[in-house]
Amino acid sequence: MSYSSKAIEMLKSWKKESYAFGMGTLEKTGEFAERAGRSTMLVATGWGNSKWINPIVGEIKSFLENKNINIIGIIKGARPNAPREDVYRIANQIGKKNPDSIMAVGGGSTIDAVKAAGVLATLDPDDVEAYFGKGIVTERLNSEKKKLPPVIAVQTTASSGAHLTRYSNITDPLTGQKKLIIDDAITPPFAVFDYRTNMGAPYDLKADGALDGMAHCLEVVCGATSRPFFEEAMKIAETGISLIVENLPEALIRPHEYNAAGAIGLAADLGGYAIMVG
Repeated sequence: MSYSSKAIEMLKSWKKESYAFGMGTLEKTGEFAERAGRSTMLVATGWGNSKWINPIVGEIKSFLENKNINIIGIIKGARPNAPREDVYRIANQIGKKNPDSIMAVGGGSTIDAVKAAGVLATLDPDDVEAYFGKGIVTERLNSEKKKLPPVIAVQTTASSGAHLTRYSNITDPLTGQKKLIIDDAITPPFAVFDYRTNMGAPYDLKADGALDGMAHCLEVVCGATSRPFFEEAMKIAETGISLIVENLPEALIRPHEYNAAGAIGLAADLGGYAIMVG
C-alpha cells in the first residue's frame, strides 16, 4: 500500500464523516453548514485584499447559496500567530450577529482565533487569559449549561492541522508569548481541506507548512518512548514524514502537480493526527 493510501485510510478511520479532505472537496462546506443550521458567518484570512483567498471564498459562497444558507457576514481573519486582539475583534462580531455556525477559512492562525473567539462569545468576552490551560472551557460550559457555536474549519494551507485538533494557540503581541487553550470542546465538529487550495499558496508558506507537519510528527514520536501510543505514533510519523520527503520538492517546483500537492496535504493532516494522539 502506498503512503498516500495509508494516510487516507488513517484519516478516514479517525475523523469518519466529519472531515472532507482531498482534491475537489470544497463543496462539502455547503453540506456541513446545512447540518449546523441555517446561517453562518465567514471569517477569512486576508479577506478583501488577498488574490489567493478571495477566489476560495467566492467558491464557498456559491456552495452556501446552493444550500440556501444565510451568510450574515464576511470578516477578516487573524494575522499570523493569532494575536489576542484579533480574537477579541472576531468574538465581538460573533456576539453581535449570533450565527448558527462560524466558518473559519484560512490557515492555522485564523482557525485558532475563531476557536478562541467562539469561546469568548459564548462564555465571557472580556479576557481570553481565563481559558488558557487544559479542560477549562468544558468545565465552564458544563457549569453554565451552554454550548459553543459549531466551527466549520476550512483549511487552506498544509501546515498546523488546526482544523483537526483541540488546540488554540493565541499570542500576546506585547510579550511575544504564545499560550494554548487545550480542550476537546473547541475541536471543530466539521472540517474541510480541499488540497487544491494549497496549490495557490505562496512558495515560502507551502515550504514552511510542510516542515511544520514534519515537526509535529517528530515531536510526538520523540515524546512517545515507552508510552502506550508509541506504535501508533510511529506509524503516523513514518507515513507523514515519508510523504513530505518524497513530494515536497515536486510540490514546490511544480505547484499545480496534483499528486505532489495532495501528498503534502495528507502529510500535514497526519501531523495534526499525531499531536492529537500524543
